[in-house]
Amino acid sequence: MLPGNHDVGESADNPWMDIPVTSERIAGYTSAWGEDRFFLDGEATARSGDWVFIGLNSERFGSGLPQEDEQWDWLAGASARARGKSVLLFLHKPLWFPGGSLPGITVRAADRQRLLALFAEARLRVVANGHLHRYRRAFEGEILTVWAPSMTFSVPADPKRGLEPSSPGIVEYLIDGDDVQAELRRVPGLRGVDDAATMTEFAAVMAEIEAR
Repeated sequence: MLPGNHDVGESADNPWMDIPVTSERIAGYTSAWGEDRFFLDGEATARSGDWVFIGLNSERFGSGLPQEDEQWDWLAGASARARGKSVLLFLHKPLWFPGGSLPGITVRAADRQRLLALFAEARLRVVANGHLHRYRRAFEGEILTVWAPSMTFSVPADPKRGLEPSSPGIVEYLIDGDDVQAELRRVPGLRGVDDAATMTEFAAVMAEIEAR
């Protein structure tokens, strides 16, 4: 399981709800849920033997915390182990937004470029993220980028940013040798899912956070 800004705070000039990422929040997360990153080798029996799957904590990037340098060191080792293989990278914040970078929405451009440089000798094939609570499938050059939606609520369209309304569900990845597919799977039988802003439970939780 990988953390996002709701779990450990946000690395941004204006963090969500004024909750910045801190060493204490990262430590609290890892003590409760385990490591905030992973490296998994694919399996020949699952037709993914030439793949590696890497997850990381996007909120460490740009934080200036000791944990940021520690993760970069870990990523250098992970990228070396991934040389010659296809890579599916998971993180909370996207590396790209349509048109490039967006403060508070994407990983900083400088961190993105550093990350891409680390995997220059591997095949970074897919970057999978959340954060925007909506599904999107697009290519940045030869890299497939996939946004995963929320499983519990929808969000309305965002015309200013050119975003369509969301639909709750999960993203299923199918790998068969060199081929990879990513498809949205909506929650079967789910009805009456509202825009989060109209949910009384959501409003109550937000009010509790604001009161802290």
